[in-house]
Parts: sequence; C-alpha cells; structure tokens
Amino acid sequence: MNINKRSNEQIKSVLSEELDQIKPSDELFNRIKVDIEKKECVKEMENNTINFKKGKRLTILVSSFILLFSITVLGVTMGKSWISTSNHQYKNFPSQEKILNDVGFIPKYTEVLPGGFEYFSGGIGESKLSDESGNTLTQTKDVDLGYKRKNEKSVLNLSITQVEEQFLDNKEDQLVGDLNGVSLYYSQKDYKFVPANYKITEEDKKAEEEGKLIITYGASEVSVENIQNLSWYEDGLEYMIIGNDYGFTVQEMIDMASAVINK
Repeated sequence: MNINKRSNEQIKSVLSEELDQIKPSDELFNRIKVDIEKKECVKEMENNTINFKKGKRLTILVSSFILLFSITVLGVTMGKSWISTSNHQYKNFPSQEKILNDVGFIPKYTEVLPGGFEYFSGGIGESKLSDESGNTLTQTKDVDLGYKRKNEKSVLNLSITQVEEQFLDNKEDQLVGDLNGVSLYYSQKDYKFVPANYKITEEDKKAEEEGKLIITYGASEVSVENIQNLSWYEDGLEYMIIGNDYGFTVQEMIDMASAVINK
C-alpha cells in the first residue's frame, strides 16, 4: 500500500471540499495527513493487519508478541518515516544458512540471552525509509528474534537490520558503554498503545511535547508500557535489544549485548 500517494490524493479532496477558501498551512496539511493515515489503519485492521506510529525505527515487541509480525507504519521524524513489513517465519531457532538464504546476510545471534531468556520465535521482514514527499531513501532487510523466560508472557526482542550508518537515529539515546570497539546506546520511554481511531487527549499532547510519551496506533485496547532499548552498529548491521516493562538495569542489557557481540 502506498500510503503517501493515497493520502495526498485524499488530502486534496478534503481541502477542496472543506477548505475551498483557505490556503492550508503546512501544519494543517500534516494534521489532515495524519488523520487520513489513522483511517487507513482502521481499514487495514479490519483485514487483520496492524499499523503503528512512532518516532524512530524500532521494532517494538509487546506482551502479545503481535507487533513482531505485522505491518508497521512508523511516524515522521525530521520529515522522514519508516514503513516496515514482517512475517512469522521461524518457529524453530534458525540456522545461519537459513537466515543467509532469506535475507542475504549472516548476523550475530544466540539461542539464549543472559537473565534466563530462551529463543521463542522469530521472523524476517523489510523496511522502507521515505521522505516527506514519499520518495524512498533506503530499503532494508530485517531479522527479528523473540526470547522468553519460563512462565512469562512477555517477549524480549533482538532486532537486526542491514542498513547504512547514515540512516541510524540514536541522537536521543545515551551512550552507555563500549564492547570491543562497538558503541552501545540505551534509551527508555513510555509508549501508549491505542486503537487506530483513538482521539488524543490534551494530557497525551502535553506528554508527547515533553518527550515523556510516544503514541502508537493499532492496538486492540489502550495500554501504556515502558520500552527499554539497547542498540549498537557493527559490520553494516544495526542490532537492537528491546524489552517492555522488565525494569532491566542498564548493565543487564549490556550483558545481553555482550552475549551477542562476542558470539
């Protein structure tokens, strides 16, 4: 689905019917575009696909494990937006040969992670970064591996993307360490998962403006989760370890990264 193309046509129609005498500002145009994209989310949810909006490219994994294998529309950051598609591929722990055949590269990964996490399920996907005009800036191949601890529903995610370093976005993350010359970046934020037709409240707007909250569309019901993310870049691949509501210390996440980097 080409959201940008479809959205622009719908925007023209809306402006023609409702704002015939008004020249819209860029802010108004963008508001209408976001509203149309939300409506697209509703249509796609009816077809059993899910869309999510947020700031940077990040494959978020929630306790239902549904985000890993879905269509993801990531919100605009500095005039750019990511659209990702992924699907469930690996019920069993994948071999290096399997991943190489599926995505064309061999990342570092492990069947277990420190803290009692064992491989649960995984998949592959693709992502596309577009500018505000809908022009494709880059396309990537992605590998997503999920890990669980016994008797827990929540899933820890290891996301691996083949992407040029110039397209990384970790300027808001904290540099927390260096392993074998590899820089580690940490961040944690609250995400509010809402249905596609959710209407943002004034409290939501204030929290977003203060950088305390990210609204993510496409969930079946409203929930708030704290997402922790540790990322690094090595040999042309961006790695991210993502967990929700685990309350990890930074050192615990560094230990997980170390298990992958030293694999």
